[in-house]
Amino acid sequence: MGTQTPNYADLAKQHGSIYSIHESDASFLPPEIMRIKNAVGAELVKGQPYASAYGDAIASVGVNEPNKIEINNPAKFAKGAAQTIAHETTHLWQNQLPGPIQKAIPLDNPNHPYDLSNIDQLRAQGRTLATLPHEQAAFIVQSYTADPAQRKRLQPWIDDLNKTPLSVEMPTPPNAKGIISQIRPPTPPIQAYQSPAELKTQAAALQQKFAQSGLAPQEKHIPPITAKPISPIPAQPANALNKHANPEDQPPQVSLAFNKNWSKPGPYAAKLAPQEETEFRKWAAANPQSVKGEVGPAPNFDPLPMADYDVRAHFHASKIGDPAATLVPNKWDGKLHGNDKFKTPYNGGFSNESMYALPNAPRWVGNRLMTHDGKLVTDETPRK
Repeated sequence: MGTQTPNYADLAKQHGSIYSIHESDASFLPPEIMRIKNAVGAELVKGQPYASAYGDAIASVGVNEPNKIEINNPAKFAKGAAQTIAHETTHLWQNQLPGPIQKAIPLDNPNHPYDLSNIDQLRAQGRTLATLPHEQAAFIVQSYTADPAQRKRLQPWIDDLNKTPLSVEMPTPPNAKGIISQIRPPTPPIQAYQSPAELKTQAAALQQKFAQSGLAPQEKHIPPITAKPISPIPAQPANALNKHANPEDQPPQVSLAFNKNWSKPGPYAAKLAPQEETEFRKWAAANPQSVKGEVGPAPNFDPLPMADYDVRAHFHASKIGDPAATLVPNKWDGKLHGNDKFKTPYNGGFSNESMYALPNAPRWVGNRLMTHDGKLVTDETPRK
C-alpha cells in the first residue's frame, strides 16, 4: 500500500512563505524517513524567528519535545522542505529513544557539528545513528534525503532508524500536566510508505535477479484451499479450564471474566483513519461472512460490544502487508483461522499473542493454551 506524499510547497505557503517555491528532485521524503516521521507523530507548526548556536534556524525542535517541528524561517524552509523535515524528524526520533540510549548520545562538536568526513571510520568502529552526536546524526538523514547520490554510502545509518527501538511508552510532552503511560502502538513496515511505482520497480528488479540466476519462478495454477469437514469436534480434556469443544463457543462475557487479569483496558476495536474506514465499510459490505458476529449492520458496521475479534485491526494489517493478516487452515478443526493478534479478551482462545494482551496472558505451548501457572485452558491438538 502506498501513501500520499505531502505537497511541501503548499505546506510552506500555509506556514507563511511569501516567496516563490522551488522544489528540487529530492522534495519527497524517502519511505524510511516517512515511516519514522509517522512513528514519532511529527507535526509542523509555525514558529518565531530563532537564532540557534549555529546561526538563524530554518526549523527547530525544542529540548525533550517529542512531536512538534517549528518552522522558524518559512522562506528558506520552502526551498528545501523535505531535507529540513528529515533533519528535524531525526531530533524527534532522538527524543523518543529509550532513556538510557538518549543519555549516551555524545555532545555535538561545537566547531564542526555537521561534519560527515569521519562517519565511515565511525561505522567501522561499530557506531550507529543513535550513538552519534545530535546534529551529526540529523545531518546524515538530511543528506540522505537531499542527495540521492549519497544514499548508498549512508544507507546503513538510515537502516539504524528502523532497527533502533523507540521507547515502549508514548512520550510525555514538556507542557503535559501528567505522565503519559500509553503503550506505543506498532509501526507499519517501510513497505507501507512506498508508492505502488516503487513496489513495482522492486518487484521487477527481483524478477530480473531471479532470471539471471536461472531461478525464475514458474507460474502455476494454485487450487483453492478446501478443508475436509471434521465433525463433531472432540470434547476437551477433563482438566481444561474452557470446557467448550471449540473454545470460541464459550460465551463472551465468560471469556472476558476469565481474561480480565491479563488484558489491556478496552475498547477492543481499532480506530481507522477516515479514508481507510470508508474502505473497510465497502469491504465489509462485500464480505458479510468475514465480519459476521463482530460488527453491527450496514452502513456503519460498528463494532459489537462483545466482539471477540477486531476485524478493523485485521483489515488494516492486510492493507499494510502485515503477515498476521493471513488466514491459514487449521489442522484442528479444518477451517481457516485468523491470527491470535486480533483476538479480544471476549475470545475463548485469547492468548499473549493478542495486541490486547498483557505479558502474563496464557500462551500456546505447541497446540495447548496454558496459563503461566501451568493450567490447561484449551487443547487444539490435531486429529490423527
